Amino acid sequence: MNGDYLLDSNIIVDIFRGEVKAISKVKQLTVINVSVITIGELYYGAKKSNQTLLANQRQAL
Repeated sequence: MNGDYLLDSNIIVDIFRGEVKAISKVKQLTVINVSVITIGELYYGAKKSNQTLLANQRQAL
């Protein structure tokens, strides 16, 4: 695939999760871009996920 591509948070999360289809598609790209908005979404999601994990661990105690 030629050209520039702007990845959204969904595809990046799929890559983080090891989704083979997403990884193979991205490997074919020559230029990959990520917007600052997407970076913010990823930070927010990671923070929210971590807070949920901590809350579940506290509840388990």
